[in-house]
Amino acid sequence: MPRTSERQSLVRDLFFMYMVVLGDDLDQRILSLSRNRHHFIPGESSIYGRPVHQRDVFDYLMSDVDDLSDLLQVVLSHRYLQPRARPIPREEFDIARLFQIPDDEFKQTVRTSKEGFRLLLDEISSDPIFQSTGPRRQLPIAHQLALTLERLGSTGSSASVARFSRDLNVGRGTVIKVTRRVIRAITNLGKKYVQWPSTDRRLEISDVMKNEGFEGCVGFVGGTTFPVYQRKRDSMKALT
Repeated sequence: MPRTSERQSLVRDLFFMYMVVLGDDLDQRILSLSRNRHHFIPGESSIYGRPVHQRDVFDYLMSDVDDLSDLLQVVLSHRYLQPRARPIPREEFDIARLFQIPDDEFKQTVRTSKEGFRLLLDEISSDPIFQSTGPRRQLPIAHQLALTLERLGSTGSSASVARFSRDLNVGRGTVIKVTRRVIRAITNLGKKYVQWPSTDRRLEISDVMKNEGFEGCVGFVGGTTFPVYQRKRDSMKALT
């Protein structure tokens, strides 16, 4: 059996009372008031052009009707009888829940610590790329960063657009745009943190690299250092 809400019950009761006032009860009150004409003052009329006793009857009868009508209108114009708390958007809920998990699980998910996540979030938050230029709002920056870091830390099908679209309940185009947007924001930090070493630092690095067999080298750039079981016979060709 469907459950009737408190608002539905109130609307039903008010409507019933409204109909009673306009129905049989109204007829009885008209009959009763018509027998009492001591309010009648000959020659005096209301602003409506009615004699005083007719005006009094009309005002008396319609006062309850107006009150009920106003009250019913107030109830019907509000979806809830009590003030409603602001619902937490899904993206805010997800980020809050993400920070509630243990540190090791957090690091496994977004490939960084909570403190590292906050620092990176602070660095990219002011990037103009996160300012919406169209009618649709972007996801919160924290949500975009978490999505991108988790995707970059995944491999194979785990990093697929379809998987993130399904698991995070966002469009596939959104996954792609968010990833590109965050990568661009992080790349824009390069000028701040990636700099050519000073003269003294280059000399220091060169001395270290010389001891390793790379004379005149001031450093190298690479993603991973692969351990080699044994060097090739013509190892110098492999390095040039």
